[in-house]
Amino acid sequence: MVFNFADCQYTGKILNYNYIIMFKKLTTVSVLTALFSYSLVYAQSVGVNTDKPGSTLDINGSLAAKYSTVTAATYAMTSGDFHISYNGAGNTTFTLPAAISGEGNFKGRMYTIKNNTAFTITINPAASETINGNASFTVAPNQSLQLISTGLTGAASTWDVSGNSSAAITASNGLSLVGNDVRLGGTLTQNTAIDYADKALYLRSNNTGFGLTGISNINAGTNAATILQLTNDSGNALNMFLNSSTRSFDGGANAATINNSGGPLTVAGNNNLAQFAIGTSGLQYNYATLDRLRVDSNGDIYMNRPEEPGGGGNKISASKGHLDLSGYNTLNGSSTQVYLGADGFKYSYNGSTKVIIDGNGTVSAAGGFVNTSDMRLKTQIKEIEYGLQAIMALQPKQYELSDNPEIKGGKPAVDPALKSQHKIGLLAQDLYKQIPEAVYKPKDDTKQAWAVDYTALVPVLIKAIQEQQVEIEQQKVKITKLEAEIQAIKKKLGL
Repeated sequence: MVFNFADCQYTGKILNYNYIIMFKKLTTVSVLTALFSYSLVYAQSVGVNTDKPGSTLDINGSLAAKYSTVTAATYAMTSGDFHISYNGAGNTTFTLPAAISGEGNFKGRMYTIKNNTAFTITINPAASETINGNASFTVAPNQSLQLISTGLTGAASTWDVSGNSSAAITASNGLSLVGNDVRLGGTLTQNTAIDYADKALYLRSNNTGFGLTGISNINAGTNAATILQLTNDSGNALNMFLNSSTRSFDGGANAATINNSGGPLTVAGNNNLAQFAIGTSGLQYNYATLDRLRVDSNGDIYMNRPEEPGGGGNKISASKGHLDLSGYNTLNGSSTQVYLGADGFKYSYNGSTKVIIDGNGTVSAAGGFVNTSDMRLKTQIKEIEYGLQAIMALQPKQYELSDNPEIKGGKPAVDPALKSQHKIGLLAQDLYKQIPEAVYKPKDDTKQAWAVDYTALVPVLIKAIQEQQVEIEQQKVKITKLEAEIQAIKKKLGL
């Protein structure tokens, strides 16, 4: 059956002239519906604007279907939808209608969905149904998708997918997917090489070459070197060389060199908090913008660490081998030397060792030890409260003392039983209960050890001897008196 809308002519065995008049009065949709009905009944082909249809329905012209615009955060699709355009302000979820088994089955129904936003559309089928075997489908920003009903129900794949979505495009190994664009930028997932042979790889910040990065080979052959070069707008360059085994300059064979052609070379960390600068004046170390260390062109070293309450000052250490500091004292024509090494600490003057602190912490001094005790430096002078009674309360002990005095977490850093020395003395914690002035008690004894100042016990011992001597003198008087009384008694008894 063929119907031509242009001249309202009908070719077939069913319709007559009255039908033609009727079709002229019907709307296009009504006519199309009627034609579908006749084609279903008589299994004929229908043509619109053509008298020779090549398909069951052949439309020689445009076809309009329903166009819907959605902005809601959720949308339930119905049989009245065909093309849905999303223009919302956030992510949204579309829900497909449930498939129908038997009468009312809409196998072949099509929906077209266009995402015009920077957000994501999630499409969910009804209940346990699936889309291409998936529980849901996503339409990425600026992508479109067409869904076609398979006519199946239940857990079967009830919808086929045709068209574009983010699922059809992937990006990996240093690339990222933005909408339908694959862009440079992302995480490398495998070892990746760019072979530039004898050419250069340039990464330019602009077309004039400022900030130019060039990776290339220079001086091919025996003088070859690989160079990474950064160039600024004045033409100065930062070059990083890796030399071949026979290259004779830029550090020599197999050398790696970093060179700034137009100014000092600075190595910085923590957002420029700490810096090393190499320039025409030598090597300089800065911390928090302050000059802390300099080595000038003559090799002279200058250290500039300010004194701090409770400590500070410059420190020099040698992690392996001994540290030997020696020089000539121009003030009195004498040479001095400080040795720090396996034997401990040694101070020598004019070739003679004057002070030794060995590895066990034992101190030896050729001239002995003195404590400052000038009366002019003392105030609030009064008698001490400790004496014989305090001394009698002390409990001298013998023990094995660990060679490592460190305390960590309130416990010895090293098991005392591993290495120790046999000693006699007092326990600091016990002594503190009797004479706290003779004990060093750390502010945090979970990190530091207690200590005893044995020289502080000397005044207490002196006071104890004095008190004891008073008692002795008193006892002498008593003894003399008792002896006189005994002699008197003997005399009376005639003994």
